[in-house]
Amino acid sequence: MPPQVNATLLEVRGAGTAADFDVAAGAGAVKWAGSEDAYYRERRTRAQTPETSSVVVERFLIVDSTAPAIAEGDVLAFRTAAGDQSGAVRAVESRMLPGVPADLQTTRITLEDA
Repeated sequence: MPPQVNATLLEVRGAGTAADFDVAAGAGAVKWAGSEDAYYRERRTRAQTPETSSVVVERFLIVDSTAPAIAEGDVLAFRTAAGDQSGAVRAVESRMLPGVPADLQTTRITLEDA
């Protein structure tokens, strides 16, 4: 279990299919649905060039390492105090620390930028 909890993972879907010129994008199959404690974090950074300025919102979700199998490209549905959200998985990092009990190990999921 993450040391802090401010979100709930609700669903994991497979990547689905990409849109083509004559076919709409297809949603992936549900790989897991339920309720799993998680910790959600956003980090805002400003990207500036001489011509433009934009804000990038990086999003991270930390779940228990025993949570459902999540892979790059999957789409996660989760709930925070701000409401229901979703995002495609960009990276999955297992945080297996020596000497830490298995029930305290976590996995960090980097979601596509918002």
